[in-house]
This record gives sequence, structure tokens and C-alpha cells, in this order.
Amino acid sequence: MSFLKRIAHKPKLIIFIDNSADKLEDVQAAVKSLKDTKLIIIEYLEYKNKALKKVSEQEFRKYWNEQVKNFLQIG
Repeated sequence: MSFLKRIAHKPKLIIFIDNSADKLEDVQAAVKSLKDTKLIIIEYLEYKNKALKKVSEQEFRKYWNEQVKNFLQIG
């Protein structure tokens, strides 16, 4: 919710993926206040079966900044 408060546009759709059922429930409860926003939540369980590559915070931010740029260019 703090992220949504900082951006100018309000999303029509939020896709939230996490490996914690508690976090997914928290997000679902928080987004209920956004009446015109649809929420899709996915519990990610693959990490239990595979060794996932560790990435730095810088790599993580770079990847997602690129994804946001690509998304905004499409819309």
C-alpha cells in the first residue's frame, strides 16, 4: 500500500506473487480498500524444489525497473 500511495496512477490489476501465505493474505486484505483494482495472488512454491540463484538488491531493482519501463511503453 505504501508503494501505491507513492505512484500517480492507480492500477486496475495487481498480480502479487510470494512464497508466504501470510503475506498473500495481508496483501489481499489491504487491497480490498481499492474498489476499482483487481488482485491476483499466487503462492510460489517452486523454491522448495529448486535451488534459486541469489541476486543482489541492485540486480533485483535493475530487472524490475526495466520491466516497469517496458510495461509503461506498451500501455
